Amino acid sequence: MEGPDKKWSTAQIIRAHNQAQSDFKTLSARAQLTIDTQEKKQKISLSLRMLHQDTIWVKASVFGVTLAKGVLTPDRVQFYESLTKSYYDGSFQALRQWLGLPLDYAQVERLLLGQSIVPLTKEMGHSIHDKHYQLGPVNLDENLVFSTEIRPQDYKIGKADLRMNVPNQSLRITYPSYHKDTHISPEEIVLTSKGAQVNTTIMLSLKNIEYGRKIRFPYLVPEGFKRLNLAL
Repeated sequence: MEGPDKKWSTAQIIRAHNQAQSDFKTLSARAQLTIDTQEKKQKISLSLRMLHQDTIWVKASVFGVTLAKGVLTPDRVQFYESLTKSYYDGSFQALRQWLGLPLDYAQVERLLLGQSIVPLTKEMGHSIHDKHYQLGPVNLDENLVFSTEIRPQDYKIGKADLRMNVPNQSLRITYPSYHKDTHISPEEIVLTSKGAQVNTTIMLSLKNIEYGRKIRFPYLVPEGFKRLNLAL
């Protein structure tokens, strides 16, 4: 593997990372989602579809039975869960409060594509760490610290860290491997969330990734499901 170029400036690294963003209209994939908490470990099959910068559609199932379905757009979040017979239809703001993490639609999409969820600036500076370009750590605001590592072979994200001081919570996003074809796509994404009381690891293994396929986003809440109120 070709290592980082020590002569490169932060601006050059950021430019290369931005240019590594795939130019596409639609994406579809199969995936396996593994959720590991201190209490249990669960594996779920996923179908993922994306209309770039417009819609993300996800269906979760076990042995062919739909457990949940969700549709994300820049200004709306919809999902339902079959086990609890409940659904949510509202804004990202309430979902961010519920999750405890400041993520919006664009950040979720960029996370799935191996791009930085935070805009990178040359003021972040960089160093060489573990054969990667590291930008930050930098204070995004008085409560949030961010750093990221960029792979020198393709300028995609290798690892990113978000840390909230109050409450004491952190999110690490790791990309163990990428698939390289006409586009460079993450094969694995690992999210490790640590809080004062609960630690959770989510691993997403992607396969059968297709670009440019004609896709639909079917979504209908079953009758009798109760609406969730996530407002805090």
